[in-house]
Amino acid sequence: MLPLFSRVVLTSEVPSGALVLRQGDVGAIVEVYENGAFYAVEFFSVNGDTLAVETVRADQLRPITDRDMMQARALA
Repeated sequence: MLPLFSRVVLTSEVPSGALVLRQGDVGAIVEVYENGAFYAVEFFSVNGDTLAVETVRADQLRPITDRDMMQARALA
């Protein structure tokens, strides 16, 4: 189970209203459901504004590692 408030990376695309969260987007776990089967994850802009909070399955996330590189992308 991933710990609350840990940073995670999406492993698949997730629709979020008008926004599409893409594989590789980074977020923070803000809630854990069903003993780690689902997580609420908050996604931020580079300046720290919240862009989306989505509930995703555990298999759609992985923990951040020291081999990950941050990258920025513009939202359409």
